[in-house]
Amino acid sequence: MTNIIEFPGNTVTPEQKSQEITQQISAELVKIMDGNGINIQSENFVVDNVGLIKIVQAVVDSQLGLKNNLSQGIRDLGQKLINGNK
Repeated sequence: MTNIIEFPGNTVTPEQKSQEITQQISAELVKIMDGNGINIQSENFVVDNVGLIKIVQAVVDSQLGLKNNLSQGIRDLGQKLINGNK
Protein backbone atom coordinates (compact mmCIF):
# COMPACT_ATOMS: atom_id res chain seq x y z
CA MET A 1 0.00 0.00 0.00
CA THR A 2 1.20 3.48 -0.78
CA ASN A 3 0.75 6.73 1.12
CA ILE A 4 0.67 8.81 -2.07
CA ILE A 5 -2.68 10.39 -2.83
CA GLU A 6 -3.20 11.55 -6.41
CA PHE A 7 -5.25 14.70 -6.77
CA PRO A 8 -7.40 15.34 -9.84
CA GLY A 9 -5.83 17.67 -12.37
CA ASN A 10 -2.24 16.80 -11.46
CA THR A 11 -1.81 14.25 -14.22
CA VAL A 12 0.06 15.05 -17.40
CA THR A 13 -1.80 14.28 -20.60
CA PRO A 14 0.01 12.55 -23.48
CA GLU A 15 -0.34 15.80 -25.47
CA GLN A 16 1.35 17.78 -22.67
CA LYS A 17 4.10 15.16 -22.43
CA SER A 18 4.63 15.36 -26.19
CA GLN A 19 4.88 19.14 -26.07
CA GLU A 20 7.36 19.00 -23.18
CA ILE A 21 9.58 16.42 -24.90
CA THR A 22 9.47 18.34 -28.20
CA GLN A 23 10.44 21.57 -26.44
CA GLN A 24 13.35 19.87 -24.66
CA ILE A 25 14.67 18.30 -27.87
CA SER A 26 14.24 21.55 -29.83
CA ALA A 27 16.03 23.60 -27.17
CA GLU A 28 18.97 21.17 -27.20
CA LEU A 29 19.19 21.24 -31.00
CA VAL A 30 19.25 25.05 -31.01
CA LYS A 31 21.88 25.06 -28.24
CA ILE A 32 24.08 22.64 -30.19
CA MET A 33 23.72 24.59 -33.43
CA ASP A 34 24.43 27.90 -31.70
CA GLY A 35 27.49 26.39 -30.02
CA ASN A 36 28.77 25.32 -33.43
CA GLY A 37 28.56 28.75 -34.99
CA ILE A 38 25.17 28.58 -36.70
CA ASN A 39 23.41 31.94 -36.65
CA ILE A 40 20.25 31.06 -34.74
CA GLN A 41 19.03 34.67 -35.09
CA SER A 42 18.82 34.58 -38.89
CA GLU A 43 15.44 34.50 -40.61
CA ASN A 44 16.51 31.41 -42.58
CA PHE A 45 17.32 29.55 -39.37
CA VAL A 46 14.00 30.48 -37.81
CA VAL A 47 12.05 29.26 -40.86
CA ASP A 48 14.12 26.06 -41.15
CA ASN A 49 13.81 25.41 -37.43
CA VAL A 50 10.00 25.58 -37.58
CA GLY A 51 10.11 22.68 -40.04
CA LEU A 52 12.53 20.78 -37.83
CA ILE A 53 10.32 21.28 -34.78
CA LYS A 54 7.29 19.98 -36.69
CA ILE A 55 9.25 16.87 -37.69
CA VAL A 56 10.38 16.30 -34.09
CA GLN A 57 6.77 16.77 -32.92
CA ALA A 58 5.55 14.18 -35.44
CA VAL A 59 8.14 11.63 -34.28
CA VAL A 60 7.37 12.22 -30.59
CA ASP A 61 3.61 12.06 -31.21
CA SER A 62 4.03 8.82 -33.14
CA GLN A 63 6.03 7.25 -30.33
CA LEU A 64 3.43 8.31 -27.76
CA GLY A 65 0.58 6.98 -29.90
CA LEU A 66 -0.82 10.44 -30.66
CA LYS A 67 -2.36 11.42 -33.97
CA ASN A 68 -0.23 13.75 -36.07
CA ASN A 69 -0.80 14.34 -39.79
CA LEU A 70 2.95 14.33 -40.48
CA SER A 71 3.74 11.07 -38.68
CA GLN A 72 3.02 8.71 -41.56
CA GLY A 73 4.95 10.87 -44.03
CA ILE A 74 7.97 10.93 -41.69
CA ARG A 75 7.73 7.15 -41.25
CA ASP A 76 7.51 6.64 -45.03
CA LEU A 77 10.54 8.90 -45.60
CA GLY A 78 12.52 7.05 -42.94
CA GLN A 79 11.67 3.72 -44.52
CA LYS A 80 12.73 4.96 -47.97
CA LEU A 81 16.03 6.20 -46.57
CA ILE A 82 16.66 2.90 -44.78
CA ASN A 83 15.88 0.98 -47.97
CA GLY A 84 18.03 3.22 -50.15
CA ASN A 85 15.07 4.90 -51.95
CA LYS A 86 14.06 1.61 -53.59
